[in-house]
Amino acid sequence: MFKYIFTIFSVFFILACNHDEHNHDEHEHNFTKKESSETHNDSHNDVLLTKEVQKKLSITTDKAKLCKRVDSLTLTATIKPDNRDLYSLETPLKGNIILGNDNINPVVGLKVNKGDTLAYIKTTPDVEGWSSLEWKRKEVELELDIAKKEELRVKKRVEEGSLLQNQLYLAEKERKKAQYQLNDIIQKQESLFNNKNRVIPIKTTKDGIITNIFINNGDLVDAGDNLFQISTGERATIIANVRPEKLPKIDSIKSLILISGEKKIELNSVSTPKITANSAIFDIENRFNLINNQNLLVQIDFESSEEYFCIPQKAVFSKNLKNYIYKKESDEVFEIEEIEPLLVLNQLVYLQSFDNDTQFILNGVSDINLLNSEKSSDPHAGHNH
Repeated sequence: MFKYIFTIFSVFFILACNHDEHNHDEHEHNFTKKESSETHNDSHNDVLLTKEVQKKLSITTDKAKLCKRVDSLTLTATIKPDNRDLYSLETPLKGNIILGNDNINPVVGLKVNKGDTLAYIKTTPDVEGWSSLEWKRKEVELELDIAKKEELRVKKRVEEGSLLQNQLYLAEKERKKAQYQLNDIIQKQESLFNNKNRVIPIKTTKDGIITNIFINNGDLVDAGDNLFQISTGERATIIANVRPEKLPKIDSIKSLILISGEKKIELNSVSTPKITANSAIFDIENRFNLINNQNLLVQIDFESSEEYFCIPQKAVFSKNLKNYIYKKESDEVFEIEEIEPLLVLNQLVYLQSFDNDTQFILNGVSDINLLNSEKSSDPHAGHNH
């Protein structure tokens, strides 16, 4: 009897355990299925577009095209002179500047010839300089008097035989030194006296172009101050503003056109540029009449062996400082794909590599982003497709 009861109890226990395990497995399966579905829906929340949504937003698609080779580019730039070709005009005396004359109005970029008068110095009495020289003159005159007396004393002792001839040589040297200093001071005083209230022309010494002016009309300048900077050569540097990754491959330069307002200067025989972190540097010739440091536009016409794919600029959207497109994977699914534009030109985005069979959304990108933001705010978004 006891054995029979034990057997029945064991059967019920096993059935109960199997029922619990089945319920647990079914619950785990349902949770995993739900989690997978939610993950799938969330991952496509911003890329899955039904045909109804596409029709509502009037979305059209297109394919990337193999663009014509980029052979012209316009960049902002600055002109810099070649330092090897520069010289400065300095003022010989202290005075006031009278800038220009009846024939020449000096401005940056002006072409000048050797001997042209660019300014005048109107000297003024240098009272301070004269007083300083007068004080120094009295001091040196006293030193010279002492040196002369010492020379006579040593000469007499040498003749008596109590001093060597070398001592007389040293004494004569000190006297001559003092005499030289006194003569220099007298010459400077005469120069100050003769040059007071004079008008001295400042003339160019070589042909060239004015690249810098350091003074204004009426300025008071000291002797040795720089007045003008002039370039004598035909060399200059064009610094075009462009990052290397945005610059197409340039095999050779056909021409370089400098644009400043309505003025255009075309330069030929230009070598390929030197590339730095933020610029392309062109060494050019025949730069007369180009204004130093002026901002201008540079149109570069060149030959390139590279080909590019291009897509309309309106098909690209940015997020977190990166660029993306909506790439079509099937009739209903658009995957977001990151792209790295080489450059943007004439409303086209140039890419170095792209699958030209790939379709992408041509328009309605902003509407799609707006739709996605509305979906993301809806807790049930993405669960009804």
